Amino acid sequence: MPTEATTQAPVTSPLLRGKLAGLGSAYVRVCALTTLARLTGSIILTATAVMILDWWWELDWGVRAALLLGCLAYWTWIVVEEFVLPYRRRPDEETAALWVEKEHPALRTRLIAAVQLGASPTSAQTGSPALIRALIRETEAAVGDLDFKAIIKTGRQRRFLILGAMVVLTGSLAFHRTLPVSADLLRRFWLSAIDVPRKTRVQILTGDKVIGRGDSVILAARAAGFMPGFGTLTLHHENGRQQELLLDADRRDGSVFARELVNVQESFTYQVRLNDGSSRQHRVQVVPRPEAAFVECQQIYPAYTGLPPVKRALGDLGLLAGSRLKLRISATREVARGTLRLAGTQQSVPLQIIGSGAELTGELPIPATNLTGFSVVLADRHGIQTRDPALYRLDILPDQPPAVQITYPDRREELVTRRARLLVAFEASDDFGIRQVALKYTVDTQPLETNRTVPMELGQQTPRTLKRRYDWDLARISPPPPEGSSIEYWIEVQDANNITGPGRGSSDHFVARVVSEEDKRADLLNRASDYLGGIGEVATDQEKLSENLGGIILEKRPTQP
Repeated sequence: MPTEATTQAPVTSPLLRGKLAGLGSAYVRVCALTTLARLTGSIILTATAVMILDWWWELDWGVRAALLLGCLAYWTWIVVEEFVLPYRRRPDEETAALWVEKEHPALRTRLIAAVQLGASPTSAQTGSPALIRALIRETEAAVGDLDFKAIIKTGRQRRFLILGAMVVLTGSLAFHRTLPVSADLLRRFWLSAIDVPRKTRVQILTGDKVIGRGDSVILAARAAGFMPGFGTLTLHHENGRQQELLLDADRRDGSVFARELVNVQESFTYQVRLNDGSSRQHRVQVVPRPEAAFVECQQIYPAYTGLPPVKRALGDLGLLAGSRLKLRISATREVARGTLRLAGTQQSVPLQIIGSGAELTGELPIPATNLTGFSVVLADRHGIQTRDPALYRLDILPDQPPAVQITYPDRREELVTRRARLLVAFEASDDFGIRQVALKYTVDTQPLETNRTVPMELGQQTPRTLKRRYDWDLARISPPPPEGSSIEYWIEVQDANNITGPGRGSSDHFVARVVSEEDKRADLLNRASDYLGGIGEVATDQEKLSENLGGIILEKRPTQP
């Protein structure tokens, strides 16, 4: 059977363990309160110091960010030093027992011995449990009235609590007395982008700007709070030059202060000061305006002309109506958009951007009228546009209508019978091609009837010149014109212009008078007599010329000696 020594459990004292645990808890509580008091005071003091520095020097965002990081690091160090490390080194039962014996030397080593022997399982096996229990009872009697928590020094804790309370009270009073300035400074401490509060608060109305070189710019600010009579505008140029200009209050709104800068040539930053308030620095960036460095033109003729595209110089833009002008433009810098501004029509045509944005293409339709020229207007990503773009003149050349003339009959008026065949010959020409030809006529005895048309086939051809003869069978006119009536006829030609046309040309009007066969024979005899008489006169004239020539020759012959 097992002996008593081998079955005896460790001897412990709930009283001693409870008192030692309370000592550890008191130690942790003192560390936590000390940390809280020191951290609270440090936060208020460091934040107040940074806010005062910011109010005095108007610290940039980067400087405020660095100071905030420094404060966070300092506050973290306080927490680590005052609580984290002490908490990790908090006393166990043996260490707490040593602290008590050091504070109460009369206990000698009784307390540590009772803790160690009672907590060790081997001591109960190797030693006498009765002696250990006797030692524990004696130790419990010795420490029964002792307050273990009292050995934790709280003087440092009380000092930090008092100082922290004073800092919190003073800081709260100062914060409320200086509202709203303190609230704005606190927001800036936490990296807000608001301005430093002043008696006069400055709000920039114009902000950052991007303008074209040579432009004018208006810089304006609004004052809140105390209203000064004037302000100062400070310019910092890129070449290091600094310039101060006076700002006058607007006559209609005394809270607005503005100044116009004309013909600005270089970028700069600016700051406005009104009374004790200053704005943040803002930037005006000056960029060159985009311009058309090179314009290449190609005329695309209408398809009906059959002409190939041809390059045109900017100084020679006489373009056929209905053509298209294809443009390729090289800009002086990258652009975001481009348009062709059309003179005479108050319209515009968008341009297409190629690649990186320095090349553009576009196509301009050439109408029949109104268009007198075009300008290239470019804009960059900032919206800066071309100023006073060059105007390229356009001359619109209309497609002239075709010309036609009747070459036969010779006389404007002919006598015909109702069954006659009238030979009509004509010549026609056009710049780019003839599409249709027709003989048109009217009969005076039918005034209400529209013009009649006799088309002439050309097939698929569109010749530029045309000579043709047409044998007109008058017997096919329905209803047949009566004797004594007149047939007025002419040739009409239409070109191939399907864009701005078609163009039409008409010959002079000729007349065919319908007569009886007897009247026609008489007319023919009269015309034959006229021809014969003309031939006789010619023969007589020839004989006279021959006689005159012979006399001249005889007069000039030398006499014989």
